[in-house]
Amino acid sequence: MVPASQEADELTAWPARFSAEQAAVLPVAAGTAYSALRQVGLRAGERLLVHGASGGVGLAAVQLALLTGAAEVIGTASARHHELLRRLGAVPVEYGDGLPERLAGLGPFDASVDCAGGPGPAEAALRLVADPGRRVTIVADPEVQRRGVPYLDHVPLELAATLDLIGHSPFELRVTARFPLSRAAEALRLGQRGGVGGKIVLLPEE
Repeated sequence: MVPASQEADELTAWPARFSAEQAAVLPVAAGTAYSALRQVGLRAGERLLVHGASGGVGLAAVQLALLTGAAEVIGTASARHHELLRRLGAVPVEYGDGLPERLAGLGPFDASVDCAGGPGPAEAALRLVADPGRRVTIVADPEVQRRGVPYLDHVPLELAATLDLIGHSPFELRVTARFPLSRAAEALRLGQRGGVGGKIVLLPEE
């Protein structure tokens, strides 16, 4: 399992408990989440805020943070995803207008990972995470970055380290939409709208 741009000696064994579709999305979802948690320096016993916690990267960040030993993970998401977040061990908070105010009573937090973008998550991170170096966004939104939430550094994919952290835990990788290659544009539009609650996979034509 490896992105096509890497060399053969960088291949990582495919975890047998994951399906082919799950293995395909693992580098992007779990690998990105792992890099974000490393950038904010999350440590055991700390409290983490994850925006867009029901998306592919957000769900991975929630689970990896808890495997790291986070004392508590608060995840923002639409109400329909709250039961999933509770089952994974996070405290869900309704996404949308008024988000910083809803989070105020739950903060402060040691670190924040933004997988959603937009002014609400940025404002919440600025208010509730004191150290600028412990905020990060995976969304290429210049306005969010100008407000003081840095974009995730371009670091080499650490898939082996990610899998070591996952270990034999009941780690969930959700594939919630599948499209043939001929409908790639439709898949892209769905991803851009957001709220999918997992990853989108492109499949070969039958």
